[in-house]
Amino acid sequence: LSAIKQYVSALMGTSHVDLMLGQPAVNAGQTLMAQVIRTERAMLLSTQAHRQAAALGLEVSPDTVSWLGVPLVAGGRLIGGLAVRSISAERHFGQDDLRRLNIIAAGASIAIENAQREEEQARRVSQLGTLNQILALLSGTLSPDAVLDTVITSASALSAATGVTVYLHRDDTRTALMLSRCAGFSTSFTDEPPDPLSAGLARTPHISAETPIIVNDVSHDPRAAHLLPIMRREGKQSWIELPLIVGGVGVGILGLYFDTPLDLDAEAVELLRTFANQAAQAISNARLFAVTDEALERRVGQLLVLATVGQALTAIIHLQPICEIVLRHALDAVQANAGYLFLRGESARDEWGEIEALAYKNMPVELFSDAAVALRPAWQAAQQGGTTVSAQTSPCRYALLDSTCSVMIVPLQRGNAVLGALALESAQPNAFTVEDSQFIAQLANQAVIAIDNALLFRRIAEALDRMQVIVNAMDEALILIDTNGFIALANPRVSLLGLKSDELVGRSLDELLDSDQFDLSAVLGFASHIELRKLVKDLRGGWTERPAVKYSLGTEPEKRHFNRQIIPIHD
Repeated sequence: LSAIKQYVSALMGTSHVDLMLGQPAVNAGQTLMAQVIRTERAMLLSTQAHRQAAALGLEVSPDTVSWLGVPLVAGGRLIGGLAVRSISAERHFGQDDLRRLNIIAAGASIAIENAQREEEQARRVSQLGTLNQILALLSGTLSPDAVLDTVITSASALSAATGVTVYLHRDDTRTALMLSRCAGFSTSFTDEPPDPLSAGLARTPHISAETPIIVNDVSHDPRAAHLLPIMRREGKQSWIELPLIVGGVGVGILGLYFDTPLDLDAEAVELLRTFANQAAQAISNARLFAVTDEALERRVGQLLVLATVGQALTAIIHLQPICEIVLRHALDAVQANAGYLFLRGESARDEWGEIEALAYKNMPVELFSDAAVALRPAWQAAQQGGTTVSAQTSPCRYALLDSTCSVMIVPLQRGNAVLGALALESAQPNAFTVEDSQFIAQLANQAVIAIDNALLFRRIAEALDRMQVIVNAMDEALILIDTNGFIALANPRVSLLGLKSDELVGRSLDELLDSDQFDLSAVLGFASHIELRKLVKDLRGGWTERPAVKYSLGTEPEKRHFNRQIIPIHD
């Protein structure tokens, strides 16, 4: 924004430049800039700007002689306003200035929108990293109190919520909710906590129990009218209630509360749902562990496997290794002889779709030469909620191996959508117990969480790829050097300088300067290697602005002229 202001100041001949992004705040009053943004129309007060503004009931600085403002619009979307003002009696803006500022605003709008998109993608990547760290924390303990404390602190860190509540069902009947933990509320709230809004709306036929409830502004949401006095007392203006569900069974409700109105996009909601799924799984694991004092050693070992698998999956962002890790731990935990795990394509619904990933162990590869035929029975069983079958003699129903006497099929399920199935086979009759089925179901939930993280990472990576396409489409040559002295990015237009982007990206500046392949300092318009190395040194501290430099390469008649600009990029 500072660079844009300097650019506008230079072109418009005034040092008084105003730039506002977003809608004007309530306290912006009736300023000229607020009027331009609200009406989305340019405004020109060529002379006696203060008197003209007063006649319109608008505010402007008393020393303003001439004022000109235009809206900033990108892709048909209003993103703010740009204005210049003159305090000199010799400088009056006219129609030519209006046309010039409109042209400047068009370019500035695109630049601002691109910067906002890049910032948003970086924020998504950061949130995904935080999400993986949270999963490691949640998987690292089986203490119910520690898990709830981690959920509270992690929810605040992930969403910037100023208040967090965790309501859990009192017992297996799932009929009563109890406030188990909260932060950011007064003792009056904790002494007499209100029922979550989801508790009442979930009984409404058209509202699913798995649907997050979002109150963007409690002052204007009739569903939350009965909670308005409480929320005003607590200073909360908006919130989102996320169901805590494990294997299709409700554990409770996670509430995230904010002091200002809420405006979440679909991707942000999906991120919070993924966190809620992780929290639900961790809470379920911890509660189950707490009430299994008399459980067998095998069952305790299985719960520890869940924590191990959860930690192992936090660093994995690809579907195939996720499937392989989950299958390996499932086989070991229930001592099955063989098994397989598959995921359908995201485009499929209830019908059979393309296989996205397939892992199998102790089974011949020939069994899966026609995956549609081999896996369809397991897919159909998963669509019905899974099954465990046994036979005294082999082969057993749903078995792929002739020696199998017991088969367990567990769906990989997100809400009502079946993503795939995990199938285990044993040569022993009645090999799988109810406890085994419960454990594999929890392991499948861990797999779904990891799969959701991987798919979320894929979508973010695709968005970053689209950003790369934008950079590649620029007319100017662009080289990005990081603070460690490595070339982080170079677009194809560096060919103007006689360079190739694939020969630059990922290499250190020192390596390139020592190379005999080309004189990088001269190509970039520096007098020496020392000057270019000092530029990288200054990036780490002591940065000073550098003016644009014009230089030439080559000799006549093929001499080329360049204008080099060095712009620092801040976090």
